[in-house]
Amino acid sequence: MVTINPEARVKVLCGPAPAKLLQNGWKSFLVKVQNEANVTAELQVDSPNAQLPIQRFEWYPKDLKEKSITAGQVAIRFLELQLYKNRPLLPNLSGLLLEYAVVQIYSKATYTKSLNAFFSWVEDARQQGNELVGFDALSVEAFISESRRQGQSPFTINVRLSAIKALAGWVLAHPQKFPLPEENRQGLSAIARVGTLATEKMYYKEALSSAQRDQLLAHCTDLYSKTLISLMVYSGLCTVELTRLTVGDIDLADQTAQVLGKGKYTRVGVKLFAPTREVLSLYLASLGQSSLASVKTRCSPASPPARCATGWMLPWSRQA
Repeated sequence: MVTINPEARVKVLCGPAPAKLLQNGWKSFLVKVQNEANVTAELQVDSPNAQLPIQRFEWYPKDLKEKSITAGQVAIRFLELQLYKNRPLLPNLSGLLLEYAVVQIYSKATYTKSLNAFFSWVEDARQQGNELVGFDALSVEAFISESRRQGQSPFTINVRLSAIKALAGWVLAHPQKFPLPEENRQGLSAIARVGTLATEKMYYKEALSSAQRDQLLAHCTDLYSKTLISLMVYSGLCTVELTRLTVGDIDLADQTAQVLGKGKYTRVGVKLFAPTREVLSLYLASLGQSSLASVKTRCSPASPPARCATGWMLPWSRQA
């Protein structure tokens, strides 16, 4: 379900339909869209798993190296996404308060590859003399630890864990086919409680190393400068986006900021990471903004920022 609030901020929630895909085939899902902002733009869908499994050609060797993809990244790009836009549906949103869209998802054979990786590890462990390894929660946790030791990314490990959990759930759902003892069933049930790995990035852009970011922020002697630099080095905002940011664009509860880019028409949600949220809270408190809900409008471009300092996120007139 997609909700577009009156300020054109988008939130996505999982509906009651089972989140199950068809391996090596297409599956369609009905998406409910609550369009409170009467937006008529094109609805788009994206996923990290739906990125191209090939590397684009680059003219410059530096760009070629930075944008190269590994075999592990290719393995987890197993989806193809598209929105059905033929009749009777429309290519763009109609602007009505309630409408529906159909998203079509194609899934490749990553499910089988993930299970093969796990059971190959189980077989290798047993050949090495560890007879206690099996299809249970403790073995799955050991598999995750071994995968991390081998340098696999959290995203790859989570994809494999998802396949293992799906198989365990399917076995439990068919007791007639798999009449297991109660002890084994409890072991399979515990697999569902194995936690996934955190995949949150600490920053969007990698123009600076961690040491360079820390050094830059350490040289910020005042809270105003530290807020600017934090938004730039962690969330990737440029100077134009910073100058257009207002208090109403900041949502600390949702950990996002609605950024108005160069086009001046479209706002894009940008994640606010923990270091940025901390310094933003201090800066807003220094401005006397104890609540963000009361400030939701941008001052008129014809009005100087000094006359509406409560509306603008950063009082740029102080730099004049």
